[in-house]
Amino acid sequence: MDQDPLDAARIGLIGKHPGYGDFLRAGLGEAVADGLSGWLDQVLPDLRDELGNDWPAFWDQARELRFWIGRGVFGATLAGVLRPSRDQVGRRYPLLLLAEGADVAPPTQQEDQDLLVAFSSHLDRATPGAGGRALLEGLEVAVPGESAKVSQGPWVSAHHPEGKLEALLHAACPVEADRATLLRSHFWVAGGPGYAAQWLAGPGLPDAAALGWLLGGMVAEPENAVEDDGAAGNDATEGESR
Repeated sequence: MDQDPLDAARIGLIGKHPGYGDFLRAGLGEAVADGLSGWLDQVLPDLRDELGNDWPAFWDQARELRFWIGRGVFGATLAGVLRPSRDQVGRRYPLLLLAEGADVAPPTQQEDQDLLVAFSSHLDRATPGAGGRALLEGLEVAVPGESAKVSQGPWVSAHHPEGKLEALLHAACPVEADRATLLRSHFWVAGGPGYAAQWLAGPGLPDAAALGWLLGGMVAEPENAVEDDGAAGNDATEGESR
């Protein structure tokens, strides 16, 4: 039986690639494409102005980011990678490859990063052709869609037939926590030889300062520099408050 298209996430891209002189949009819904480009067009000039003459060097060594954006931000859950890139004439801008409407949990609720690793690997070998859609050719990933969840609005309601408020609120905790993620986004750096793993999350999308903190990367420290789980937790709290 053929799979209902509504059961699968859309795969698309947006941004700039060295093989093209134009801005690329392929495979994404208009609301998502406009939302992402609008956000980047707002924060990147601020970051560029702040860095001044250091901007070219900063961008040329910037880290690739992974992201998860709750469906309350653009109307669909997004999961993908943001790669610092440029177009054919050298204008610096990211290239994003992502799944739209994906039934994918935020990174704090799952350890599986295979989808995002596959996206990154595909960008390494993608070949320019006729239009931006050519960069999607050969990408063999199956991402389940969230169609059954989209109808769930932001409000949650429940009742306890026996009038036990404490039991009602206890049962509501995990449901409310899950629904609260809808308006949040997570961005992170996977880490690697010589540089640290980084993560931040917050309502909506990162501002210029938060995005710059991630793109700029951090030098890795020796393993024994982290004394215990408490130290790692403190680092996470600090990152979230940026």
